[in-house]
Amino acid sequence: MPASELLRRVGSKKSAHDKPTTLLLLIVSGDYAGLESILRRKGYTVVVPSTSDQAVAVCLHNPIAAVLMDRKSLVEADDWSLAQSLKMVAPNTPIVLMMESRLRDEFEPPAGVDCVVGDEDGAKVFQAIRQCIRQAAENTSARAKSAAEG
Repeated sequence: MPASELLRRVGSKKSAHDKPTTLLLLIVSGDYAGLESILRRKGYTVVVPSTSDQAVAVCLHNPIAAVLMDRKSLVEADDWSLAQSLKMVAPNTPIVLMMESRLRDEFEPPAGVDCVVGDEDGAKVFQAIRQCIRQAAENTSARAKSAAEG
């Protein structure tokens, strides 16, 4: 799906009648339909871009609450990862890396990743996302307060 079509479907403007939505970017290579279903039930609008360029475009043009990606989606080229690209266009958006639990403790996440969570339980992934979103909001508030004082 071209980025322009994806942005038309997701949209970046809301009418007065639309309920505000919380966008979550889901960048995964495996089958996580159950997790996507949990996230939708919890009130998120889940966007699943098909390319890294689409992911960057969505982050550039929409307020994203968080990005959830798996390890296979984190392919690096010349020591530069998709997480870093997303942070360039949306520096305050938390990026959660979902991994197989047995690998989580021995993996050093690349720059741009804010949180690593095991993929064994959708509810735990959801909790990690909420915690990362809350922490990002607190960090943004602290920076704004510091800038206002300083």
